[in-house]
Amino acid sequence: MRQENVFTGAATASQARHVYPPYEALTELVDDLGRVLASPPTDVSPFVVAAVTGMYCSCVHPFIDGNGRWARLMTVQAGAAAGSPGEGVAAAVFLATFSAELAGQVWPDAFMAGLDPYLRLAGAFRTSLSSVLECDRSKHVFSHVARAIRGASRSPRDGDRALLCVLTQNCIEVATLRNALGVSERRANALADEIRSEFVGTPFSIANDGPAVMSGLWNVAVQAKDQTIGRLT
Repeated sequence: MRQENVFTGAATASQARHVYPPYEALTELVDDLGRVLASPPTDVSPFVVAAVTGMYCSCVHPFIDGNGRWARLMTVQAGAAAGSPGEGVAAAVFLATFSAELAGQVWPDAFMAGLDPYLRLAGAFRTSLSSVLECDRSKHVFSHVARAIRGASRSPRDGDRALLCVLTQNCIEVATLRNALGVSERRANALADEIRSEFVGTPFSIANDGPAVMSGLWNVAVQAKDQTIGRLT
């Protein structure tokens, strides 16, 4: 964990848009997260558990680098702990596609007005994402790609990490996929080809070859964002 205080939005802490928690508090904050994930609340939906976890992790910012990836992974794990990995994935995709808007507008408002505006936006995105995924073969594509990635992984955690790469980035190197899954280059290339082929004939088809995989699933998220973004105005 980081050993210094950090902030964002300005050159000095006094002018910063947001000052993250002091490094001395990080151990306690991360321990609190672990306790919640070990016994998540049962009186709210898994999506809300995951979405709140995502905001918490993003605002704790415990590392010098990789905080976004860590927050999304914890978000997926929160959804799984609450009984629905799919809702965790949806909340993680929301964090990725709205990252700029969340940091610049939504979270500062939430600090003043509470979580309701943030959760309303997250819920609207979840509804739009479900709508987009229901069309044509998209739901099948999502399920097949998720199964293929998890089936190739060394562990559920590795599978979730690789799946998040595909879901929350518009382009990933095959080498990244290989390293995340711990598989051979040949297996990673075969998996990349399988992912590409799944997008053929869908509204999210891609035309790309070479060392990178353009994620058609990212296009799904962008479409869902386009349907939701008006709620920020």
